Amino acid sequence: MPITGGKLNGAIQASGVVASQGDGRQHFALTDDDGRPRAWIYKDKGGDGVRINNGYDGGGDWVLNKSGELYCPGTINSYLAHTIRHTGYGRINFVHQNTGDYIYLETTQDGKGIYFVQRNRSNQNQWVLNFPQKNGVVATTDDVANISNIPVGVPLPWPQNKPPTGYLICNGDRFDKAKYPQLALAYPSGVLPDLRGEFIRGLDAGRNVDAGRNVLSFQEQSIQSHAHSGVFTGAFERESGGRGGWGAVNTNGNTAATGGNETRPRNIAFLYIVKAA
Repeated sequence: MPITGGKLNGAIQASGVVASQGDGRQHFALTDDDGRPRAWIYKDKGGDGVRINNGYDGGGDWVLNKSGELYCPGTINSYLAHTIRHTGYGRINFVHQNTGDYIYLETTQDGKGIYFVQRNRSNQNQWVLNFPQKNGVVATTDDVANISNIPVGVPLPWPQNKPPTGYLICNGDRFDKAKYPQLALAYPSGVLPDLRGEFIRGLDAGRNVDAGRNVLSFQEQSIQSHAHSGVFTGAFERESGGRGGWGAVNTNGNTAATGGNETRPRNIAFLYIVKAA
């Protein structure tokens, strides 16, 4: 039909190819009666792929890229139970339009695990998270801190001479309260207790076993009041010159000193440390 311009009413049927020929933009349009485009399907010569545009309703271009990728200008919604199928590895990329860096989700080859990866535009991994096939809930560091972490400032017995990273020795030193605000809540004075060579005793707190004590107060060593008694088992002797009767030897009852320089129970030495932040 050698027609230039005009309007055709009714359906067009063809047994071969229907082509739009030319080196310019080749497009198919859906318009209103007034000619306003409601949708476009087009491709530029040498362009990145086939584009689908929503016309005057907006929303940007969907691009079926010549590399095989699909570009979506907005959100993809689906009510289907299975929206993406794959053989072997399946991947979804989220590419930053300015930097070219991207994050992707990729299944393992058996489809039973997921990799969560960030790469730069040179395809070098920045970080990788692996979620194997297992049941459970992923916890954040805040979750872990709230559930199982020991509060900052609690003295911990450590089996080495040096503390691990992030911990300080309980040696009586001052610490930077601005640098360690959580530690300052436990020790407002800004000074750690000196627990080198010391035992920790539970605060009496009204029990009246060790009354009058305050938290972090020091107590000197002591031994509970007690007395000793004994029976004399020594020999008897006459007075000098053989006069008089037999009598007991004069003695003051002293015994030889015994023991060490302190009173203590059996023990094992650990280094007391505290978490700094």
